[in-house]
Amino acid sequence: MQYNSSLVLIDVREPKELATFGFIPNAITIESKSFSQQLHTLPSDKETEIVVVCQTGARSINICIRLILEGYTNVYNVQGGMLRWMLDGKKLQRTASIES
Repeated sequence: MQYNSSLVLIDVREPKELATFGFIPNAITIESKSFSQQLHTLPSDKETEIVVVCQTGARSINICIRLILEGYTNVYNVQGGMLRWMLDGKKLQRTASIES
């Protein structure tokens, strides 16, 4: 995967959650349950800023811990997850069909 920015936003929710609630534009989706198998797709620069989001913030904090253990130094969790994002009225993208 090619990254064009110094900031990578990763959404670790399942496809049904993405379809139901929408997603943050330009977010990369990697389901939390398959995250370990996808580590090789992340930027090799361990100083890349990585922001992780899930529905409530619980899964994403676990992914953040995993990234820190892998040596990434600029890792952030979206506290409150997508629920907080929506309550704050921030931009979401929706799609007609997301495969599950």
